[in-house]
Amino acid sequence: MLGSMNMTNIINCKQLEHVIQKLISTIEDLWNKFSKLINITKKSKAWWNKECNRDLVTYYTSKSRTN
Repeated sequence: MLGSMNMTNIINCKQLEHVIQKLISTIEDLWNKFSKLINITKKSKAWWNKECNRDLVTYYTSKSRTN
């Protein structure tokens, strides 16, 4: 998919924008094809503990990966 994109003749912003839009479309198609929704719960794994639950609640509250 990406290898077939012709980027050798980009000489102006309009052509660059077209290539970027094609790249975005390709990435979205791949994401939709290969991604899956995973719901994490406090009983997801045998090793799940109170700290995991606390961190999950913190993440849900802030929506920040650093938490």
